[in-house]
Amino acid sequence: MEKIDLVNSYRREQDRRERKGLTAQDIEIIKLICYEKTSREIAEKLGKSVRTIEGSRLAIMRIIGAKSTAGVIMYALREGIVTVYE
Repeated sequence: MEKIDLVNSYRREQDRRERKGLTAQDIEIIKLICYEKTSREIAEKLGKSVRTIEGSRLAIMRIIGAKSTAGVIMYALREGIVTVYE
């Protein structure tokens, strides 16, 4: 029964993110930002250009209403994208 609750919880989180307009790649970028990765490091990991990642970061901030990287991190914590214990 606990496994089902975890699956349902994950689906609710995924639905909430999709309503915000974030893609799976946006979520991955948010996680990497929270792990203190630079745009260059994110680009290398995802096989994208630095300019593409910089544009994605700005788009993510616009979508979630963040004014800074700190706002992105606060959003990630609030929405359960990352936890303090990771």
